[in-house]
Parts: sequence; C-alpha cells; structure tokens
Amino acid sequence: MKINIRKILITLFVLWLLPSVSFAAEIFFNSDKSIFPERESFLVEVFMDTQGSQINVVEGTIIFPEELLELKELREGNSTLNFWLDKPESTEAGQISFSGMTPGGFSGTDRFLLGIVFETRGLGAGSLGFSGTQALRNDGLGTKTDVDEISF
Repeated sequence: MKINIRKILITLFVLWLLPSVSFAAEIFFNSDKSIFPERESFLVEVFMDTQGSQINVVEGTIIFPEELLELKELREGNSTLNFWLDKPESTEAGQISFSGMTPGGFSGTDRFLLGIVFETRGLGAGSLGFSGTQALRNDGLGTKTDVDEISF
C-alpha cells in the first residue's frame, strides 16, 4: 500500500482553511399577537435557544417604548433560570434588567426565561429589544458565548 504524503498534506491544509462552525445562542420574544388596541393588556414571553451549548448564566436588559407600553407585571415562575442574581425589575424607564443562573446548566431550543405583562398606553408603532445580553457556558470557566438578540 503506497501512501501519498503530498495528498495527505494538501487535504490537511484545506481542512485547516475551512472556518470552524460556531453557533451563537439566541434570545427572543414570543407573543400570541403583534398588534394591540389601546388599553389592552398582553403577555410577552422571553425565551432562549442555546444552539446546543450548555448555558448556566444569562443576564441582560429588555428595552421597551414607555410612551406606548406600561409595564404591569413581571413573571419569573417556571423559569429555566432557577436562581435570580438580580430578579427581573424595571430599573429605569423603558428598561427591564435581569440576571439569573441554573447550576449544572441548561440547553434546548425554547427555554422560558421570563414573562412580561404590558398594557398599551396609546396607538403607535414600536418594538421590544434587548441590550447587553450575556450568556456564560457551563464549562467550569464561565466562558462567554455569543448571543443573538432578536427584537419583537
């Protein structure tokens, strides 16, 4: 059996040039509908898709248009995050901050983090977004993983 060293080296070089695949976790909103009449209350839920990573800490800020939405209630029951480092709360007008963890980590596609009940103040177009979201892997080092923030 004749081994061609040149072919092996070329194959290894080509494999080395291929980019490594890295998937970022995603944090996103979910609601039954996206158009709301004035003075209507509605629930928006926040979920995370870990994209196969084991995550144990998530923190971030939710941004909402305070001229259009009034925060009525924050729900953290049945959250994937077992321990709140900073319970979800409105720390500034138009913002909700949160920080929580799950010892041992979690993974999955639709992992519930928290629920938010809003009431519409008036008519207009607006969106919900995230700011400064961070997720740490359950790798013993607390390695940060990229998080794609998907607005609603």
